Amino acid sequence: MSPRASNSHAPSSAHNPKEDRLPIVTVQQSPRDVEKKRALVAGITQAFADAYGVSPDTVQVFIHEVDDENWAKGGKLAVDR
Repeated sequence: MSPRASNSHAPSSAHNPKEDRLPIVTVQQSPRDVEKKRALVAGITQAFADAYGVSPDTVQVFIHEVDDENWAKGGKLAVDR
């Protein structure tokens, strides 16, 4: 039998409980140019920093772009509108 090193029960000095509560924002939208996404991300980040009193560096924003053939409104695909 080989010995196994395991510290799974030892507390980590690097763990910060506040990191478990970092804001994560997901935006679903049709494709936009990168300059508009930069402006959106900056605004969202600042809004969360102001509202939650956190550093902007802790705010994560994910942009999920959905092409017009992959979403619908009012029973019609956006590509058909």
